[in-house]
Amino acid sequence: MWTQNNRTIKFRRGILQIVISWLIYAFIFIVPFLFLPFNVKLMICTVLYVVSYLVFLRGVSILGKKFLHRYRKINLLSWFKRRCRKENKLNE
Repeated sequence: MWTQNNRTIKFRRGILQIVISWLIYAFIFIVPFLFLPFNVKLMICTVLYVVSYLVFLRGVSILGKKFLHRYRKINLLSWFKRRCRKENKLNE
């Protein structure tokens, strides 16, 4: 089922879709600065959010359960704490 070449193509496609979903989500923060009526901005933000979520889910479905569990375990706060501790130890 999974050959090496097929696996890498699917993996890259899944990662690409997740990155694209983040980019779509980032556009939500640009919409308030557009010169449009409020109800149009609200509709655009809603559509961007839903599309971003659907693209993210499609990418995760391509990558599988293992990637989803690994993604959920990522704790950025602890990563920043560890990095700050290392920098403090180097400065001492």
